[in-house]
Amino acid sequence: MAKVKSIKSMEFKYRPDEDMLIISFAKNRPALAHEIRDGVWVRFDPETKELISLEFLYFSKQIQHHGADVPFTIPLESGSLV
Repeated sequence: MAKVKSIKSMEFKYRPDEDMLIISFAKNRPALAHEIRDGVWVRFDPETKELISLEFLYFSKQIQHHGADVPFTIPLESGSLV
């Protein structure tokens, strides 16, 4: 499991052509990705264990289905990505 280091900043981007919301925590670079829920991906650097981003695919559909509150949980146990 990957230890998650502290988060220092966040940047939100919406790509309407892909209907994807990206929440970035670090500079984009090659990373491992893990789907934590249908259409929700977490990306992290395998060497430094730094959290790179959360990516929500089909974001407008998720908003329509769930309303303004899109429920999701990042599966962290003792600071580790599961």
